[in-house]
Amino acid sequence: ECPPCVGADLGFDGLIESVPARYVTILEYHLPIPRPDPMMNPATKKRQDVYGVNSTPTVVIDGTEKMIGGGSRGMAESKFKQYKEQIQARLTETPGAALKLRAALSGGIVKVDFEIDKPVPGAELNVVLVQGEQEYKGANGLAFHKLVVRDLAVIDPAVTKTTTFDLAASEKATDAYLSEFEKTYTRVPNFKWSVRHNAIARKGLKVAMFVQDKATKKVLNSISADVQ
Repeated sequence: ECPPCVGADLGFDGLIESVPARYVTILEYHLPIPRPDPMMNPATKKRQDVYGVNSTPTVVIDGTEKMIGGGSRGMAESKFKQYKEQIQARLTETPGAALKLRAALSGGIVKVDFEIDKPVPGAELNVVLVQGEQEYKGANGLAFHKLVVRDLAVIDPAVTKTTTFDLAASEKATDAYLSEFEKTYTRVPNFKWSVRHNAIARKGLKVAMFVQDKATKKVLNSISADVQ
């Protein structure tokens, strides 16, 4: 819904197409800034709070490099170059942990199995359910949105090596979140959603995982996989 998000969004599309997934994990969190966004959910709010985001677009790379601002469609190439430069500068860094990830869908449940090669004191593991693409034409004119975050689980890697996403439960929680937003949103009197995008497609799902230092927010490594 944000006009300057167009340049950033298209810049990220360029990253998706030009940088192999083994080098970068891309997540797009939808937020109601400046207008309500029907793809937002409790997980996107959690990450907004972690990074203290109060404007869109805001880009956070490796948890520490924070860039605010986007632009028009004509600025997409320059935003792409800006983001890719940040990615390329990090490609030679040694990751803080080695990760493995597998995910499969059965009976409406996405089961995620993962491995981390060593204990990482002071870190937490974030496992993210991602929809590959969602069609929705908002006020800024973009019709297709990629790598949309749908749910997120914070895991203690010392305790467990698996987690699950119940898709129906995630949809229900997001629907309740959108309903509560209708009740509490004050910028538009008597606001009601014209469309809700709490439904999660059963095809084209991905799971991403990243290890993040809780104190510094530095992302030590990340990985993504298609849901089988």
